Amino acid sequence: AGEGVLRLITEDAAMTSAPVETATYSEVCAPSVTQLALSYTKDNTNGMGYVLQLSDGSFVIYDGGFTADAENILNTLSGLTPAGTTPYIRAWILTHMHGDHYQAFVEFANNYASQIKLDYVVLNVADKYYDVDYNIYTNGKISSALVKLKATRLLKVHAGTVLRFADAEIEILCTHEELYPGVLGLEYTNDTSIVCLVRLGGQTIIFPGDMQTLESNVLVSMYGTYLKSDFVQISHHGSIKYPATLEFYQMVSPTWAFFPGSKSRYAENAGTPENSYLIKRLGAGNIFVADSENRTISLPFGR
Repeated sequence: AGEGVLRLITEDAAMTSAPVETATYSEVCAPSVTQLALSYTKDNTNGMGYVLQLSDGSFVIYDGGFTADAENILNTLSGLTPAGTTPYIRAWILTHMHGDHYQAFVEFANNYASQIKLDYVVLNVADKYYDVDYNIYTNGKISSALVKLKATRLLKVHAGTVLRFADAEIEILCTHEELYPGVLGLEYTNDTSIVCLVRLGGQTIIFPGDMQTLESNVLVSMYGTYLKSDFVQISHHGSIKYPATLEFYQMVSPTWAFFPGSKSRYAENAGTPENSYLIKRLGAGNIFVADSENRTISLPFGR
């Protein structure tokens, strides 16, 4: 309705068989979200990785960061899983095809596939892309990783898809398809990010990945105040040049925020209108910067 159009999307049924009904599960822990401290350097101050633990002890991973961060992911999963138990990942969501988001997944598949159980790799990438060599979906690296991960299935999601794992509900709000027929050149690759709204532990978290202005405008037009969430992941590492829009953050109206970047990047980008709004609204103490050490927040938080 926001765009004044009707969109029909067809897909191979084998790629869209999603868990839409919650299966019976037993509660063994409080749900939580862990923001991973990545291998930030002077030259690589971005990168994003989150681990959700559901009440049955299983996990959902968002991106993961750089090649060097794969071991941290394994250690995080192992630390949150009872000794002698194999970590069970319900879904590994890759928001888009940039190295600071997917490298850890590829490295993990190459080195640690036998040490975990993973049901789904979740993505939505255009089959024909503007830089094929740069896209691990079309150049075969995703396929190679799935071979190593054995029983893991590839799941291509679309706006309106709702995934249900134990007590987590993950609603897909937007993909690159909602920007069609606009042209997404290499400069706007971040606007192919999958945007998700997560409901877990009685609270909501919105993960926009690296969404920029184009996708922000579409998202706000489609959803408006439906975007309201307790937590927001600050999009595109708080970018100065290519941020999500101020209107997006105003619609989300969060109480807390996750900043997927180094402390130096956070300080450098703090003065943008979007980041200034969040700092003024939330207070710096309620914006969690992904640096130095992992941070695990039990949900519901702040109650």
